[in-house]
Amino acid sequence: MRIEYDYLAPDSINEIFDGLQLLRQFTGEAWARKNKQVLTEKGCVQKGKEILDTKPNEAATLEILASGFENSRRKVVILKAADASAIFKELIIYYGVLEIIRLIEKKTVKLGSHPKSITGQPIQNQMDQLRWPPDESISSSIPSRQYPFWKMQ
Repeated sequence: MRIEYDYLAPDSINEIFDGLQLLRQFTGEAWARKNKQVLTEKGCVQKGKEILDTKPNEAATLEILASGFENSRRKVVILKAADASAIFKELIIYYGVLEIIRLIEKKTVKLGSHPKSITGQPIQNQMDQLRWPPDESISSSIPSRQYPFWKMQ
């Protein structure tokens, strides 16, 4: 039996995914309340994602309330929701990259052997071309610039 003690264990990352979804939903609900709109739960999540990803200043003007988190009558207000969303996404990507590196170090996975399972833009096109270990012709054709892979779709 293996005991997981890493602060970014798989269950922690699953909780971060759940937290990101709730943050989006609560942000969308706050927007709907402020603009007197009626949105479905899915609509709230989509609107919250849009606001948190593209309009962080607008998120700061909303009163984002979290329901069901405290056993009292007072409001639970989420402050700095856009910052939290960005950090959640960075942690998810950081964990994913660490796991890929661990698999590569163990040589249990070859980059490019599962191209359909690799998603994202623009790094996907480069990842599809990679093999482990890389040969000179492939690695020299990859541009040496940083890709904005931290931006989740």
